[in-house]
Amino acid sequence: MTHKLNGNLPRFEDIDESELAEYDARALKDLSVSADPEAWSDISEINAKNWRDYDDIVTNSLWIIGARSRDGVHSGQYHGNFVPQIPYQAIRRFTKPGDVVLDTFLGSGTTLIESRRLGRHGIGVELVDSIAQGATNLIEAEANPHHTWQEVIAGSSTDNATIDQIRDTLKRRGRDNVQLLMMHPPYHDIIQFSDHPHDLSTKQTVEAFIDAFKQVVYRTYDLLEQNRFLVVVIGDKYAHKEWIPLGFLTMEAVQSVGYSLKSIVVKNMEGNRAKRNLQNLWRQRAFRGDYYIFKHEYVLFFQKVKKIVAHLEVVTELVRQIDAREERELIQASSFASGEALKSCFSSGMTYTAISPPRILALRYGGRVRAVVINLSDVRLTYAVEDELQAFIETLPESVVDVSVIAERDDKSRLEDIPGIAQVYAPDEPSLEQLAHALYIVRKTLGPGQRAGRSAAVAFVADLNEALKTYFKPGADYEWRERGRGISFTGLRIDPHKPFDDNLNGRPNFRIGIETKWIGAYEKEKAHQMRGSYFNRDFILVAVVGYNDNEWQTVIHDYGHFADYYLLLTKADQKSLADVIQTRPLLRACGKTDLVETDQSLVMLWQTQQQPAE
Repeated sequence: MTHKLNGNLPRFEDIDESELAEYDARALKDLSVSADPEAWSDISEINAKNWRDYDDIVTNSLWIIGARSRDGVHSGQYHGNFVPQIPYQAIRRFTKPGDVVLDTFLGSGTTLIESRRLGRHGIGVELVDSIAQGATNLIEAEANPHHTWQEVIAGSSTDNATIDQIRDTLKRRGRDNVQLLMMHPPYHDIIQFSDHPHDLSTKQTVEAFIDAFKQVVYRTYDLLEQNRFLVVVIGDKYAHKEWIPLGFLTMEAVQSVGYSLKSIVVKNMEGNRAKRNLQNLWRQRAFRGDYYIFKHEYVLFFQKVKKIVAHLEVVTELVRQIDAREERELIQASSFASGEALKSCFSSGMTYTAISPPRILALRYGGRVRAVVINLSDVRLTYAVEDELQAFIETLPESVVDVSVIAERDDKSRLEDIPGIAQVYAPDEPSLEQLAHALYIVRKTLGPGQRAGRSAAVAFVADLNEALKTYFKPGADYEWRERGRGISFTGLRIDPHKPFDDNLNGRPNFRIGIETKWIGAYEKEKAHQMRGSYFNRDFILVAVVGYNDNEWQTVIHDYGHFADYYLLLTKADQKSLADVIQTRPLLRACGKTDLVETDQSLVMLWQTQQQPAE
C-alpha cells in the first residue's frame, strides 16, 4: 500500500479495514482520539476494544425515535413523561453497571425503571406525593435481575431539605456521588402538574421558571461526580404569538452554573398526546398563525469539568496578557483553578445554592490557593446568599490572602460589609481589568525573587538604613541583611568578636532585632508566623511596619503579637525617618493583642540596651 499522507498514511477512506492492523499505533498519535484504549473515556462499559459491539447506542445528534417503548412496566399513562429510550441511551453511554443515576424530576419513574433494568442504582425526586408513590409501585413491579437499589424521595429538588435527603441516601448506601444526572423538567406552564409553590409548571414567567430550574442545577452540582454528565430533556413553547426558546434558555442556565456543553441532540416528537389525530387542525393553525408545528425537543448533554464561568475566564485571560506584557512568565497552566480546588472548604453545615465551584476562581502558587474571586454578577443578593458567602469565607485556608467578588454595582456596599471581602468589582471590562491587575499583583507578591512592592520595600529599608546611620555605626552596631524574602536589621552584638549570625549557646549574637514588614498581602499573612522564629528568644524584637496603622492592628488582633515592640508608620514618615525613629513612641506588646504606648522611641530603646559585651 502506498503511503500518501505526509509519508505516513494514505487517505482514511482508501484504507481497507483488514489492512489497519499492519499500521503501528504510533501512526495514529496525531489524531484527536488516542489509539491507546486505556486513554479512552472509562465512564461507561464502551471503550476502544469493544465499541463495535454496541450498535444500539446512537452517536449522532438527530434521534428519530418511533413509538414509546412499553417494555416491562413502562407506561405512557402519565402525561408529561419522556420516552424510555432517552434514559436508556444516556445510562448506557455514560455509566457502568453499579453506578448511581439521579433524576430530579422523576414523574412516573421512567429513569429509575431503566436504571433497574440496566443494572444501575437510582435515586429519584418527585414533588407530588401521589405521583411519587405511583412511581415507587411501578419501579418495584419491574424485575430486578441485577439486584440494584432504587429509592424515590417525595420532595422538591429546589429545596435544601430534599438535597440533604439525597446526600443521606448516598451516605447510607456507601456512596459519595452520583454518576449521571437526568433532568426532564416541565416545559414551563404547558402542563401544570400541581398547585405546589415549588412546582416549576406554576411559575408565572419564563424568567421565574429559569431561575427555579437553575436552583436545581446549583443544588445538585456537588452531588455529581467530576467529569460525569448531566442530561437535560426540554422542549420549547409557543405563547402570545411568539416562539419561546426554553431549550436554549435552560442550556444557558446550566452553562452559567459551570457545566460544559458537550452535545445538543434534536429528538423528533411522535404521538404527542395533544396533537394525536388532530394533524389537519394543527396544520391549519400553523398556516393561520405563520408558525411551524413543534416536532422536536432537545436532549442536552453537559459535562461537569473543572471550568469557571464567563467573567472569570475573562479575568484569567487578562492576567495572562499582563504577564506577557511584563515578560515575567509568572502565570503557569496551574496558576488558576475553579473552586473545585477549594471543595473541602464548603461548610458541611451549609447547603450552597448560589456559590458553586465554577463561580469561584482560585489563584494558586506553591501548591496552595492564595487568592479567591467569587462571581455573583447574575445572582440575586438575598440574605441567604450573604450567609453562604460568609460561611464559605470563614472556612477558607489561611493561605488565602485576598478574597474579591464580582457583583452588580447596586450590591457593592452590602458585599463590602461582609468581613473578609477585600474588594468588589463590577462585571464591566474596566473593572475586570482592575481585578486582573490586582490578582497579578498578588501573584508577584507571592513569587520568588521579584515581589509586588518589593522595590518600594527595599527603598524604604534603604531609607531606614540611612536614618540609623545618624545614630549608629553600620557593621559595628548593627547589620542590614536580606534574609530570604524578609529584610531585617540585627543590632548590638553580645560578643563583639563574632558575627551577628553566630549562635551563642542556643541564642543569636545580638540583643535587638528590627523586622520590617511591608503592608502587602504576603506580610499580613506571614507576620504572625514570626512568633516561632523570633518572638521571645532572649532578644528584643521591634517590628517596623507600614503603611496602614489600622490594617496592622487588625493583623495583631486576629493573630496575636509577633514582636515585643511596634513602630507603626504612615507613608509620609518615609520623608523624615531619622526624626521618626528618634521621637515617635514605640507601642509595646501587652497580653495577647493589646498595645500600650511607651515613653521610648526606637533610638532610645536601642541606646538603653547598649552595654559592655559579656
